[in-house]
Amino acid sequence: MKDFEVGEDANCFLVEIAEKRRKDCPIRLELSPGACSWLSFGLSFDEKKKNDVEFRNGDLTFLIDRTLLKETKPIRIDYAPGTTGAKFSIVSNLNSTATCWGCSTDCKNNFTN
Repeated sequence: MKDFEVGEDANCFLVEIAEKRRKDCPIRLELSPGACSWLSFGLSFDEKKKNDVEFRNGDLTFLIDRTLLKETKPIRIDYAPGTTGAKFSIVSNLNSTATCWGCSTDCKNNFTN
């Protein structure tokens, strides 16, 4: 597995969202306390910062803090439909899985419809 991967369905959905909202703006993967589990990954549109590592996946650019990447790699972002609705699933070496249900909590997911 690579340090950072984005599944095909996740990439397609994120491209669709980026085109609707802020085309050409990078997508940040970040870790924040609180929400559904003690630590949650979140996705948001953001600008590149000094300590960021940049990953390209097709037409999308992803940003992640260098230290966070080092502590959590490998990271994989997927998107799949489920019985309770579609969701992003972010799996990493942090030994936890963050799943966003778009429940309007503190997880900083700006990609709910």
